[in-house]
Amino acid sequence: MKKSLAILLSGIAFLTIHSDRLTAGTHFIARLDAAQQVHTVSPDTATGTGSFTLTDAGLAFNVTVEGLTGAITAAHFHNAAAGVAGGVVHAILGDFTGNTASGLWTSADSELNRRTDR
Repeated sequence: MKKSLAILLSGIAFLTIHSDRLTAGTHFIARLDAAQQVHTVSPDTATGTGSFTLTDAGLAFNVTVEGLTGAITAAHFHNAAAGVAGGVVHAILGDFTGNTASGLWTSADSELNRRTDR
């Protein structure tokens, strides 16, 4: 079965990974910018970098954003094919310190308890 992971961060980026072989230790990096966003973002000057590692415990993430015109008001992961606005599957707004979010998304995480940026 193919696994896929899609990530959207605060209206500036979209990344989709498809693989039959996503295993612990798999690491990927994403460059984030407004051109990857499904809907138009204005202004489009924000950028970011995401580093993601699959572990036995879950998905470890570290996302840093720059060039925002205001405070971060929403940050979350979406699940959908590239070019499609998918539903939110994991909120990361509470994982930010300054412009960097770090955390571990586990299968035991309850989205109903974590969602603060709907």
